[in-house]
Amino acid sequence: MSTINEILQAGNATAQIQRMTDSELKLLNSFICSEMNYRKGNRIAAAKAILKVGDSVTVNHKRLMYAESLYIVKMKSTKAVIADPANIDPLGQAAQYDVPLSMITKKA
Repeated sequence: MSTINEILQAGNATAQIQRMTDSELKLLNSFICSEMNYRKGNRIAAAKAILKVGDSVTVNHKRLMYAESLYIVKMKSTKAVIADPANIDPLGQAAQYDVPLSMITKKA
């Protein structure tokens, strides 16, 4: 673990990484993956605490960015099903999209 701390504090991390053994690189990779999964889990939990089915939302996506009346139809583990009533499909239903929770903001 001291090797990871040295790398994080070093000015030239590339040179230190090149000198690491395979087992040290595997340990560093494991640490980084674990931290990234932890952060992603926190972001998803925060979004789920705020967003609920039926909420009116905006979406940070080029195709849905300018849609006016989007709302949440269903919450999944990492995504939400968003309906766009302005975009009607051939069956007469509002078009629905799976959107990652990180791209959704609740309207005030």
